[in-house]
Amino acid sequence: MLFYGFSIIAALIFLLGHASIFITLVNRLHSTAIPRPVVKTIDICGQVIAFGTPILIGAWAMQNFAFQIQPQLSDPVTRWIAGYLGICCFAAGWAIADRVLRTTEVKTTKLLLTNHTEVSSMLKKIGHRPTGDLLTDVCSRLPFNEILKLSIHEKELRLPRLPASLDGLRITHLTDLHMTGQLTRSFYEELVHAANEWESDLVVLTGDIVEKTPCLEWIKPTLGNLRAKSGVYYVLGNHELRLKDEARTREALNGAGLVDMGHQWRQIDCRGESIIVAGNELPWFKPAADMATCPTEVDGKRAFRILLTHSPDQLAWAREHDCDLMLAGHTHGGQVRLPLIGPILAPSWQGSRFASGTFYYDPTLMHVSRGIAGTRPLRLNCKPELARLTLRSGLAQ
Repeated sequence: MLFYGFSIIAALIFLLGHASIFITLVNRLHSTAIPRPVVKTIDICGQVIAFGTPILIGAWAMQNFAFQIQPQLSDPVTRWIAGYLGICCFAAGWAIADRVLRTTEVKTTKLLLTNHTEVSSMLKKIGHRPTGDLLTDVCSRLPFNEILKLSIHEKELRLPRLPASLDGLRITHLTDLHMTGQLTRSFYEELVHAANEWESDLVVLTGDIVEKTPCLEWIKPTLGNLRAKSGVYYVLGNHELRLKDEARTREALNGAGLVDMGHQWRQIDCRGESIIVAGNELPWFKPAADMATCPTEVDGKRAFRILLTHSPDQLAWAREHDCDLMLAGHTHGGQVRLPLIGPILAPSWQGSRFASGTFYYDPTLMHVSRGIAGTRPLRLNCKPELARLTLRSGLAQ
């Protein structure tokens, strides 16, 4: 009986370690600029290995047990399996330690002053199910799936170097709209309506906006209606590479009145104050804004800096270039967040560490949104996010 109990525990540790290895590889793979065909090929091979390896090892163990064969380390297969089991045990220990340490971390920064959340049913707002294909329609009907529940977060953020004249500056942050046709145009029309209700100073979109050519025609009648006192700004993400025509994509967005921040910085007037808005689309579109040409002061005062980027992996770049606020997406909050464990898959070199939320690494406050949609129509405990950010000046109390 003790043997069977030990075997079950050993098998669970192996599976945990095996899963953590492949999850780590997937998260890192999708944070790179490796061409999509290569990524898809690696993904398929990885899935075959990820699911096939436990089956093969299980079959080997069952065969040895059935024929009462004592595994010998002199056997190459036994040595390989023993070595991989050792690696999986180490990976399992690392994964458990990492999660334990995460629970002791401050989940957000004390510079997040308030976070009021309101959940809106897009199904009720629109009056019909805004799904454009069978798979999305079926998935949207699952009782636990939250793809049609919009979480509207009104957050107050304290920025130590925000000029007093900009206290109360309001930014609407949208990201990862993923216009593919899986969600219909009416979904995005309602999203824009919800965004405009807040009457922001700035509206920003941080990548993965559109990825199917027919949906380029949706941009003007949807995103073209976004309104902000000091403009609507955007950067592209990795999924815009799927259109294979960067110029046409930017032309459609620019033609709808959005301001392209890819590869550049701009000095804009906001509430009578000059601020710098910069764009970074690395690693997918190069180069990032040349901040060496950006003024540190305007009219004798330091210029407040906002960075728009798709991936939270650009935090180091933001800090290097003295950015005060960085707005990002890409991770979708993990899309599936398990009780106690939290998000699992998050395409970042940091794994799920920056899956969503607000983080402060001097001098940069980073806000990572869970995004609006995705190519996989499934969200568990991770509703789409429309973020309304109010900036407050002064040091934390």
